[in-house]
Amino acid sequence: MKVRLEDQRIVFRLNDEARTNLVHDKKIRTEVDFGNGALAFQLELSSAVSSLKMNFDKNEINVLMPENYIHLWDKIKVGFEEDVKLDNGKEVNLIIEKDLKRSKKRGV
Repeated sequence: MKVRLEDQRIVFRLNDEARTNLVHDKKIRTEVDFGNGALAFQLELSSAVSSLKMNFDKNEINVLMPENYIHLWDKIKVGFEEDVKLDNGKEVNLIIEKDLKRSKKRGV
């Protein structure tokens, strides 16, 4: 899983293996360890939510994604984008998308 941060936007990009792991394990996680602490990102499928939800606790960003999204994702969508309202009133734009394979450049 690749994670990109920009202002109030977080983009999660999942390749085929990460999406398979998400379906099988119901969650995937990646972490950056700085030696004196780490920052983790977790994406979790949940039947308890109807839209993307996010929380930040103890240096971990946890995103809940409705379980039914995974079925739409494989059939018709490249990804999902939603503005998630936080407890403090601010919003974060969350994007969860497929990491599409690019064709290799020829003649380089």
